[in-house]
Amino acid sequence: MRFRLDSWWFGVPLLTRGPLIALPIVLATDYPAVQTVWVTFILLCFLACQALAWPWKVPLLNALDCWMSYCIMILVAAS
Repeated sequence: MRFRLDSWWFGVPLLTRGPLIALPIVLATDYPAVQTVWVTFILLCFLACQALAWPWKVPLLNALDCWMSYCIMILVAAS
């Protein structure tokens, strides 16, 4: 079991994150600024959800997951 018992539901948002990140790229094909804003917003929402839920069993994994999500969000925003 990957998640803490009180965060059993976190697999659903984790699975929906990929299609939601791909959606702005499909819908706003000719508007890279819109794509960037929406992907950054989606990543920010999932970062907030992950930081509030702290779902992984090992605390270091939670901190690393937050840090990696933050870095990916900064890379997308800087592009």
